[in-house]
Amino acid sequence: MSMLEYCTLFDVGYLTQGLALYESINHHHRDYRLHILALCKRSLSVLKRLNLPNTMLYSVIDVETPALRGMRSTLSNFEYACALKPGFMLRVLRETEYVMYVDADSYFYNTGWHVIGSLRADDSIPVAITPHRFAPAHERFIVNGNYNAGVIYATRNGTRCLEDWERRCVVNRQGRMTDQRLLNDWPKRWQAHVITHKGLNLAPWNQEQYTYDVRRGGVCFVNTQPVILYHFHQGLGTHYNLAPFVKDYLYKPYREALARAAEKAHS
Repeated sequence: MSMLEYCTLFDVGYLTQGLALYESINHHHRDYRLHILALCKRSLSVLKRLNLPNTMLYSVIDVETPALRGMRSTLSNFEYACALKPGFMLRVLRETEYVMYVDADSYFYNTGWHVIGSLRADDSIPVAITPHRFAPAHERFIVNGNYNAGVIYATRNGTRCLEDWERRCVVNRQGRMTDQRLLNDWPKRWQAHVITHKGLNLAPWNQEQYTYDVRRGGVCFVNTQPVILYHFHQGLGTHYNLAPFVKDYLYKPYREALARAAEKAHS
């Protein structure tokens, strides 16, 4: 198994989530690196103090383009963070042959090698994305994009796709979720692979339609596939109808992880 390369970004408002994500990666992976873009001075300061093993730190100045900097005042912190994703992935790809971006409000319950291994084995895949897979009750949210920008895989062969995404995040801005809606044409335009594994980017908007069970060693499965990554989106408070299994086996340990992360951040 080769080293697994992940990246994420967050400011001090998502510091505990980011530290919980790190904890989950560290627990389920042995040979990995997590590249972290600290979006503010406070988050960068805390991360430097913690000096987390297997991490590489970046600041906004490392990835921000003049075009993005020029529109900073017109965007919310959330939208600006989203617009920085492609540039950050491009920066990480200077250091490695591939990377998988994951949103900071996500948590691993298993190793990402289940999916990354198959992607790495196919040289024809330049980028890969996950569909939202909305449950029937939430299909109206498709207006926010066919694919979720919370998990994106890219290799150096996908550089042109990321460069185009970065440019369009600036020139094609059309309100909230602009960066995510721009993924809609990736399968056709950039031959992006669509990841079908239901255990990767499991989320509030799709979880209620699946079946779950726990197998030997306490491993959680969704529709016979291991649960890899849950994307918490709105945190522990949500208006979605959560499956009882999801509440007990995914939300409960995440709540405990957030508590540990908060203690670490403020120690």
